[in-house]
Amino acid sequence: MEEIIDLFQKEHPSVIVEPIYTIYPKTRDTLLRMITNGNAPDVAQIVSPWTSYFASMGALERLEDLLSPDNFAARSLERDLIGGQYQNSQYSVAWGICPLSLIVNRKLWDSTGLGDLKSPMTLDEFGTVCVKLSALFEGTGKYCYGLNVLHDESDFFRIYSFLQAFGGGFVNEKGEVNFNSQENAEGFSWIRNFVRNNKILKTDIYTIRKEFAKGNVVFITDAPWIKYMMEEITGEDFDKNFQVILNPASSPDKSLSWNYNHALAICSQSRNKICAARFIDAVTMDRKIAYHYYRASGHLPPGKGELSNGSFNTPFFNAFKRQLEYATCLNASNPMFEKAMVLCMDAVRKILFENTDIRTELDEKEYYLNMLYYG
Repeated sequence: MEEIIDLFQKEHPSVIVEPIYTIYPKTRDTLLRMITNGNAPDVAQIVSPWTSYFASMGALERLEDLLSPDNFAARSLERDLIGGQYQNSQYSVAWGICPLSLIVNRKLWDSTGLGDLKSPMTLDEFGTVCVKLSALFEGTGKYCYGLNVLHDESDFFRIYSFLQAFGGGFVNEKGEVNFNSQENAEGFSWIRNFVRNNKILKTDIYTIRKEFAKGNVVFITDAPWIKYMMEEITGEDFDKNFQVILNPASSPDKSLSWNYNHALAICSQSRNKICAARFIDAVTMDRKIAYHYYRASGHLPPGKGELSNGSFNTPFFNAFKRQLEYATCLNASNPMFEKAMVLCMDAVRKILFENTDIRTELDEKEYYLNMLYYG
C-alpha cells in the first residue's frame, strides 16, 4: 500500500494521503465507529456487499458526479457496478475484481499420484476426487478441502459457487429473494453429503489458508488476493506451488462464480471529496499506479480491456480471467442484505452440521427473509 501511495503522490503532489490501517475482520466495525464519531476517512476500502449497509445510513457519497466519466465507462455493469449500487445510484466501485475460484496446492496434489486435474471438473468428478483424497489421507493431518466455518456471512459466501452450480443462489436478477428454490435444495443436499462423506478441515479461513500453505489441504475456495497471501508465507511465486482451477460445475463448459470485489467509496463526511475522487480515479485507472497494485495483490483490474495486457498473461491471471467469464456480482442493493446474511449463515450451520430437513429450513428462512426485505 505504501508503494501505491508513493506512486500516487508523485503524480499528484498536491494531495497528501494518510492511510488508516486495520485488519479485514475489523474493517466494517472500525469504519462504522469512525463514522459514528464524526471522524470518517475521505476514502473507505470496503467489500462491495457492504455498500448498501453504509449508503442507507447516509455514510457514503454518490459517485456519479465525482468520478471521471471515463472511469465509469471502462467498468462492467454485471461484474462491478451492480455490486456497489443502492437505490439505483453508485456508492462504491471495485478497486479489484475478485471472482471466487478453486485453489489447489499443487505439491500436495502431485504427491497423491492421482494424475491430471481438469478445469473445471464436474460436481461428480470433484466429489469422486475428494473421496479418493479422503481415503489417502485417513489417519494423517491432511485434508481434501477446507470449509470456512467462521460463523459470519463468509460461511455462506464461500459455498455460494456450489449453489450456483445447481442454478441456485440468494436473490434473482431483480434482487428478489429466492432462497427456498428447488435448485438451492439440491445444492445444499449435495454440499451436506460432500461435507459428511469427506475428510474436510472445518475451521476459520485464516487457519485454512495457513494449513493450505503448509501443504495440509488440497483444495480451498478463495479469491485473487490468495496470490500475495501465499507468496508472503512461502517466499516464492504463487505459480510455483499453487494453481487456480475453475469452480466445479454442472456442465463442463460453464463454471459459475460471483465477484467478492474489494471496493472504494467516498464518505459523506469528507471535506475533500474532489481529491478523494481523484485518488480513486488514479489507483483504479492510471496504469502507472494501478498496475503495480494489481500485479502485487492478484486482484483483476476493473477496466474492461485491461486484462488483455501482457502483464496479466500468467497461469494465475489466465485462470481467473476464465472464471470471470461467468461471474457476476451479488445483488446486495437492499439495505437489509447484511442482516439477511445472518439468516443465510444460520441456514448453512443447521443444514450442514445438524439433522435439519433442508426444505423445511429453506422455507422458514424464505419467510423471514421476505419479512426482512419487504416488511
